[in-house]
Amino acid sequence: MKIIIIILVFGALLQISSAQIVTETHHNKNILGGGFNFHTSNNPPINLGGIVSNFVNAYFFTKARFEMTKFSISPYFGREITPNISLGIKLNYIDTKTEQKNVYIGIPQMPQPQFIYSEITSNEFGIGIFSRYTFNPESKVNLFIEPYFTYNKLNAKEDVGNNRIIWEVNTNHIHTGIDTGASYDISSIISATLKANIVDYVNGNREILRLHGDNENTKFSHLLTATNLSNVYFGFEIRL
Repeated sequence: MKIIIIILVFGALLQISSAQIVTETHHNKNILGGGFNFHTSNNPPINLGGIVSNFVNAYFFTKARFEMTKFSISPYFGREITPNISLGIKLNYIDTKTEQKNVYIGIPQMPQPQFIYSEITSNEFGIGIFSRYTFNPESKVNLFIEPYFTYNKLNAKEDVGNNRIIWEVNTNHIHTGIDTGASYDISSIISATLKANIVDYVNGNREILRLHGDNENTKFSHLLTATNLSNVYFGFEIRL
């Protein structure tokens, strides 16, 4: 009888100890992290992910060369609800510049179509919420899926030289989608992360201001399901 009691007490102590370890390791920790992406391309699309569409239908491109540079950063703060589930707030900022060389531009208001050099710049800022489900929280390498919802504002414009803006676009839109990723525990509080977007639905309003032609306000929406280097983020997390 004494042996059984000793075994039961020892087992209970082990359970309590294990629960404390799980709690200290995973449960109710604050999460502070962020990711970044830097991407260049020689032949990018000029529609900026579908937000700024090819609305200037008078453009014709012959022997055009494109050079795009994109930098984005996404800090976030969250809290673990359970070892598998976390909730938080995220920010994102995206800066994009596309240089276009040997662009043949023909606009009805222009008497002489011409080859020009132009530069498209855009800045986008967003704020939103996310949730995360971690499949294997006790492992050193963790896999997770992260649904999100953000509200974004974007400004884009094209300069054809001498600060001559031929069009400008302002948008207010929402992003709803899913990221997936993995984290690697460097230490008990620091992890390296790799995150990629797999589904992103965008819906919003767009104001188009043109140097030549009528201005307009339109609604737009699109669904992106492809993952490429422009939406893969590297980053770090601190859990306290």
